[in-house]
Formats: sequence, structure tokens, C-alpha cells
Amino acid sequence: MRELKNILFCVDVFVHTEYRVAQWTLTPGTEEHFSIPVRLSQKAGYIRDWCGRPAGLQTLVSARRVEHGEPPQTINGVLLAIYDDAAELQRLAKLNKISIGLFEPLGWQPLPDVPFVYIFTPFKLEPVNVHFPILQSSLDTCLKGFLEYGQDFAVEFLDTTIGWSKFWINERNIPRRPWIHEEQYKLLDDLLAEYPRQSNTFSERRLASEYAEHFVKAAWGAAIDQQKPSISQGTVCTGGLRKKDTQFVFGYGSLINSISRYQTNPKSKDAVPVQVSADFGFLRAWNFHGGFSKLTALGVRRPLEGESAHDINGVVYPVDGTDMAAVDEREDGYNRVEIPWAYVRQLSWKSLPDPAACTLWMYVPDDPEPPTGAYPVLQTYLDVCITGCLEFGEDFAEAFLESTFDWNRFWIDDRVMARRPWIHCPNHREIDELLSSFPSKGNVFHHRKLAEEYAVNFVNLGATHSE
Repeated sequence: MRELKNILFCVDVFVHTEYRVAQWTLTPGTEEHFSIPVRLSQKAGYIRDWCGRPAGLQTLVSARRVEHGEPPQTINGVLLAIYDDAAELQRLAKLNKISIGLFEPLGWQPLPDVPFVYIFTPFKLEPVNVHFPILQSSLDTCLKGFLEYGQDFAVEFLDTTIGWSKFWINERNIPRRPWIHEEQYKLLDDLLAEYPRQSNTFSERRLASEYAEHFVKAAWGAAIDQQKPSISQGTVCTGGLRKKDTQFVFGYGSLINSISRYQTNPKSKDAVPVQVSADFGFLRAWNFHGGFSKLTALGVRRPLEGESAHDINGVVYPVDGTDMAAVDEREDGYNRVEIPWAYVRQLSWKSLPDPAACTLWMYVPDDPEPPTGAYPVLQTYLDVCITGCLEFGEDFAEAFLESTFDWNRFWIDDRVMARRPWIHCPNHREIDELLSSFPSKGNVFHHRKLAEEYAVNFVNLGATHSE
């Protein structure tokens, strides 16, 4: 497992998962999706303000210390893991330390067992002005990040941010037809029209062509009203998130991969690496035939005569809402089985949810069958699984392979441009090295074939037979 170095408190665009992963990766290939929604106490002495200018001709939301006797406020945001030395972050902004005791968790995850966390503060504090306005595209990223945790969390972000200004440009792609590039534009604009409830300046937002009026007036020698220094209202928020996560799933295949899991269900991005004990009586195997995709995917099964159950590593993640019907529909062909929490052991600093308040489920194939000529193991599916395991470290990937059974010769290397795999699978070498060594017993990596080789081998056998 990767070693936790530090924890960072984010209160701005980096709350947004996809933006964070795309724009800010401290260690290539180890993007951190896991985040803990929290609230910083007003005792910490901070304010969230439109006052940061790290890059570009814009002003960004940032945290700053209170000054000139202004009252502090609570600030909501997320805690993120840092697996590199914190000094690497110094290029982005100043880092201040805050005691972990000044935070309260708002979701199902408890606070990490660390003495303090880091918080960014801008190198230079400047209010919004005509040349450095609020940009709607940046605000969209912030607000969508907070909406990942529910509308109440997003409203709290707006109500506890000061420094709103009339210098605000709507520069979305095709802003007069925003639905083309921003599907959530109506929800975002409805929230911005109502919140913050104090000092709301949404009515002052202008399209770029309208905003040009400010510069025209300046060219004519007219005075342009400057942004007044923002003053904190000392806003204090209490209470947790309205939607409590109570239903959890154990993912043991492709859903270990954060991106795969996030695309399936955005709510599931936060996951805890775990091990389900062999005492639960299952083992992981290649035994689920996908009808549409014609592959054999991973499943679990009871041990056969002469076999033993095995520990299974994977991830535990929350389901969106309390109704499992949507998940059951998505996992067609699987039967849902409850896992008692006593059989689950966490494998990292991330904590499990409260077992007294939450239920954990695992999906078991209805009709398990091993890979066949018509339903082979696909390398692209394996790439997703192993890449997901590598998010938690090479030892986690090795344990995954060692605890997976029913490998056989029906295995196709279906990567895009499989003879030049680095084009579309940058970590192909690491994956193949793992597959050539693990599982250490019964390894069949040498049986993997390119599509044309696979066709030659089985053309005379008939694709529907497993002999």
C-alpha cells in the first residue's frame, strides 16, 4: 500500500474530482480520488474569499486568515491524501498547518489519524477588480465539485464565501447556449441566483461582449467603481450532510479502478481498500460470462471439493442513496449477498463506515462458468482491474492476482494496437510484468494470444467449445 505522507484541506476547484485528477497529479499514475467532506471550525481563524491570483487573468476562491478584527467563519471542503513530500506543493501556494482537531467530518468517513493538515493560502492576496474578474468557468468547476456531496454542501460553499463582485464574466463555451458544453448550467445558475443570501451579485454577471462596457468607460476617461474590500459576516454552519450513506458495495474486479467506478456511479469515487476474509467462504474467479461483450469477467464463488476459500482484496464504496434497485439492475446476472463487517479488514489509513449504521453487499454470479473459447478473458478488462489495484500499490495488485482463480488458455490480448501497446496503455509493461509472475502457481500468461493468433488456435475447435 502507498504510504500516506500528509493531508491537504481543499476549499476551491480541487474539490471537483475530475478536475483534480486531470489537472493536478503529484505522482503520475497514482491519482487520488478519495476525499473526506469536512467543515473547518471558526476557531481556526480562516475565511474563504475571492482573493487568489495564482495564474491567469482572473481571481479565484481561496482561504485566508482573518485580519483587521473581522470575525472568522466555518469553511467546508474536502481532505485529500498526499503521498509525496509536502514540499512539492509549495510551488502552488503557501502552506499552513491546521490541527486536525479543528475539523469535523460530514460524511461516512471519519477523520484521518494525523496531527494536522495543510491548507493552501495565496502568495498574493488581492480582491476582484475589472482586470481580474470572477470567471464563470472556474466557478462552475468549484460548484460542481461541492455538488458531488449534495446540494446542501454546495449551498454552504456559496454562503461561506465572501468577496463576490460585479466584475464577473460569463465566458462559458457558447455562453448564450450553455447546455451545449455545460449540462448542469441551469442548476448552477439557479443556485448562484439565490446564494449567497448576503451580498449576492449574480445579477451583475455579464457576457464578454457586455463586460466590455467597463473598458469602454475607462477609455472615455470615466471612473470604474473598484471592488470594495470584502468583510466577513462570520457565517457559522452546523450539521452534517442531508444524505447519509448507509448502503455499501464490495468491488473486487473492474470496480477497484477509480475511473471505472466513478463513471459507473459518481457517488462511488470514495473507496476504502479492504480484504474480505476467507472465513466468509468465497474465492474470486473468472466465472461470469458477459452476454453482450462476449467476455468472461471476474466473479466470486464457493470453493469446490478439494479447494479452500481465500482472502479477497478489493474496495468498499458507498451507493448513491439507500435504494439498491438501480445497482441490482446494473449488476444483472449477479445475486446480491450481504457481507458481515466482521469479515472485513481495512488495508490503509482510510477508515470503514460505522458497521452499526451501514450494510455491505457483494455480487455473486448466478450461473458461474469458467472462460471458454467464445467467452475469453480480455486483456483490456484486466488492464482496468490491475490499473485500479496499482492505485493502492504494487503489493495490492500482486495480492489481487494471487487470490484470483480459474485462469486458463482462453485469453485474448485485445488492446488497441496490441503490437504497440504503449500508444493506448502507458503502463502496459508494469501490467505484463505482474501478469507474467502472478499468480505464482498455475500461471497461464504464456497462453495469452493476439486476436489473430487466438483465431488460428481455435478456428478448428469451434468458438463455442471450451476444450
